[in-house]
Amino acid sequence: MKWQRGQNKMPFAVAYRPARRRKMKKGFTLIELLVVVLIIGILSAVALPQYTKAITKTRLANLKALVRSVAQSAEVYYMANGKYPSSLDELDVKVGGELLASGQYGFDWGMCFLYEGQYGNRMGCRNNKSKVGYMVYFEKTNHSKKGQAVCFSMSPDTNAAAYYVCKAETNNATPSWHEDSGGYYIFTYP
Repeated sequence: MKWQRGQNKMPFAVAYRPARRRKMKKGFTLIELLVVVLIIGILSAVALPQYTKAITKTRLANLKALVRSVAQSAEVYYMANGKYPSSLDELDVKVGGELLASGQYGFDWGMCFLYEGQYGNRMGCRNNKSKVGYMVYFEKTNHSKKGQAVCFSMSPDTNAAAYYVCKAETNNATPSWHEDSGGYYIFTYP
């Protein structure tokens, strides 16, 4: 007996026929992939600047330790000889590096310098990768900044990580801009 349209009763085999199952396709839809890429992009946009600041802060801490150690050695040299050293080679602490023609010491990460002159005797190092530096004026120098330490950002960009790190490190809202050596901001420690 065949069932036809318009009849009230449907045969059992037709009424309870199992529905055909579609094969489930494995994988992600394009929308799902776009959402994941968008989330990763947002997270990296937030995390990358923080990572850069953390790296710059670490490099500044390394510079501070090196400069303080060498400056302390220079003060000991002054007590023994009555004058500050003209070269880092005269100190008990060896910083290594390659002596450059300018009297500075070059490293693969940056350079260290020892200056004497109108701005007072001072010692500092800078990291060329992070564009951050640290400098100390010696205690017995005849300059108004004697015993003072400064952090400097070698980037003209006030949004740079080095600028932010020096500003946070010194709590100094108004740095001074210096045009020599390509330009840099100096933040004086309180």
